[in-house]
Amino acid sequence: MSQISRILEFLKDHPEGACVSEISAALEMNRNYAAKFLTILYRQGQIDLRIYGKTRLYQICNRVPFHAICLISNGVTLGIDRLGIIRKVSGSVETLLYMQIGELLGVLLKSLNHPVLTNNDILNQVRFLIDRKGGKPYHQTIKFRDKMLRITLISCIFDDAMTGVAMQITDFTSWHIDIELIVGGKNNELHLIQESKEFIISIGPDEKIIFANHAYAKYCGLAIQELIGRQGLPYLSSYDMSQIRGAYLISHPSIPSSPVHVTAILPDGEKHWQKWSIFPIFINNKLHQVHLHGKDISKLKYLEQEIQELRQEVAHILKEKNVKLRDLTLQLKREIENRIVIENQYNNQINFFRSLLCDHQVIILETDISMIITSAIIPDQLSHIISNRQLVNYPLQTILLNEEKGSNINNYYNIYCATSEFRRVFCHIRTCFKIIPVITSGIPLKRLDGEFEGMCIIIEFPSLFE
Repeated sequence: MSQISRILEFLKDHPEGACVSEISAALEMNRNYAAKFLTILYRQGQIDLRIYGKTRLYQICNRVPFHAICLISNGVTLGIDRLGIIRKVSGSVETLLYMQIGELLGVLLKSLNHPVLTNNDILNQVRFLIDRKGGKPYHQTIKFRDKMLRITLISCIFDDAMTGVAMQITDFTSWHIDIELIVGGKNNELHLIQESKEFIISIGPDEKIIFANHAYAKYCGLAIQELIGRQGLPYLSSYDMSQIRGAYLISHPSIPSSPVHVTAILPDGEKHWQKWSIFPIFINNKLHQVHLHGKDISKLKYLEQEIQELRQEVAHILKEKNVKLRDLTLQLKREIENRIVIENQYNNQINFFRSLLCDHQVIILETDISMIITSAIIPDQLSHIISNRQLVNYPLQTILLNEEKGSNINNYYNIYCATSEFRRVFCHIRTCFKIIPVITSGIPLKRLDGEFEGMCIIIEFPSLFE
């Protein structure tokens, strides 16, 4: 893992922030290197810097890339830099804001004459996010002409690493009409909500249920009339209810963008998981009611648990296989190294004896296990005495003669007497002209598996060079 990755992981585990000394000490890193990496991350927009007197704290940045926000936006997205100037525009501006893109690009936000963009709460929140260099997303619903617009402010970072605020503007009219139908008691489209298989409920600022559809009532095992006026969602613990409450923060119009996952213990004693999407409705900057859209995801959770168990089982099996494979690999490596050592020893012996050809004017013979000569190396200086044709494929005893006690030359060089030491024998060699006295030395030849395969015989001619 790189040093920058280690720093990012450390800051993720310490969301409250840390100074250079704490980071360098925890990661056992040079302080100057740590400061250098932190500067790079800060310029890239991946971390934030907070200064408290002489203390400089670094924190993980919660800003989102502007181009990523544009990909998930269904309406208009404006990119506002630190100076409050609109530098990016995405979406159908003419449909929602009744303006042209050229009227927005490069213009100071507060200088525009538009009831949505120059709303005091919006401008104050934009300045708040810019000055704080980040923060939670801000949401507000504003009525503009015949539309209900939902404004979302998100701290972002542009492609050139400059920080700013992304303003998402979406048409919230359809949701607003649904809520008005429910509150007003109109039934012309209410059956569409009632017949939905997913859970649809609405609660007021006091967390009392003011609407619930048939699917949720059936899920809870209660009648709709029993749910209306009930404080909080049934079968949820106080902690899970606080999770939902914290999603819209009644005292402040700010909610997280991600869904909320909670657990419910139904009357049958079974544990169920629920997923809720939360849409708060604000009128005149005050929370009017909260619309919740959810479903039961217990099957998905159980499936995820089974998948996780299977992953652990597969990981355990792979670990065992990897251990066995590692042992086999090490064993094979040792065998290869041993064979290389044996082969090098064999080649060194052969090269040593063959080097004698040039240094000592000798003939070198190689035989097989039956003492039949298989090869002969004769230097030019001795080619007039005997030729290759007179040696190869002939038994060694017909070429080398030894009359000591009538013994045969094979008694000196055979598989039973062969050792790794030289065996010197005074004998004669038969040539086409005469029989010449020579001195022979021999060493056994072995294959890579250690089996005997013949002899290497060195023949010296002392009488020719005296």
